[in-house]
Order: sequence, then C-alpha cells, then structure tokens
Amino acid sequence: MTFGRLKSNLWKLFVYNLTQRRSFFAILSIYFLTLPNTVAQQIGIYSALGNLASFIFEIPSGYFADRFGHKRTLILSKILMILSVTAFVFANGLPFFILGSVFLSLGFAFQSGTFSAFIFETLSALKKEKDYVRIVGKLQ
Repeated sequence: MTFGRLKSNLWKLFVYNLTQRRSFFAILSIYFLTLPNTVAQQIGIYSALGNLASFIFEIPSGYFADRFGHKRTLILSKILMILSVTAFVFANGLPFFILGSVFLSLGFAFQSGTFSAFIFETLSALKKEKDYVRIVGKLQ
C-alpha cells in the first residue's frame, strides 16, 4: 500500500468510529415499545439472542480478521450494521426483529478488536507506532 493510502486510513477510521459510537439497543428498545403488540419480554428476547450471537462469533470474527484482513472485516462489520437497520426498518414481526438484532450484534463482534488492530497495522506501516496511544485516545 502506498504512503498516501495508508495515511488516508486514519481519517477513514475517525469517520468509521463516529458512525459506530451509538447506543443502538437503548434507542431500539424505545422504538420497539411503540410498536403495536410488542411487550417488554420480546425486547428481552431480541437482546438476548443478539448478545448470544455476539458471544458466539467473537472468536471466529477475530480469526476472520486475521485471515482476510482488518479492512475487509471492518467493511463487513459496517455491512452487517446496515443490514440490521434495514431489518429493523422493514420488520413486521418477531423474526425480523431477531434478525436485525443478530445482524447488529454480529456487526459489533466483527468490529471489536479489529478496529484497534487496523489502527496499529496502519501506524506500523507508516512507522508511527509511537502515535498509537494518542490516536486511540482521540477516538475514545
């Protein structure tokens, strides 16, 4: 990769992180409660199944990132997030809400760990590893 492309990874990571740093479940819980025939127990089911999917795929997502690259894994994470939003928007029943919750949790699983690894990988290629803590601090 060229120096310019590597350097552009950093601002892209800032944008990625900006779109990633939302508490979706709290917002979705309120939305779910406004839907007809939805009860709090169903929201617990969406949450539990989503968290289970995240737990199950945490290690395989790390393997995927190591095998296919951090950048591709972050792109996949964002695609899963978009699919989750699509499922929630067009949902008309429990299966779609569960699917949306699972996609959301998978997106988080594929993003977790990969984000910081991609930052370090980029900084290493730029020979600026010493800036890692500063850049990660700004992203927090």
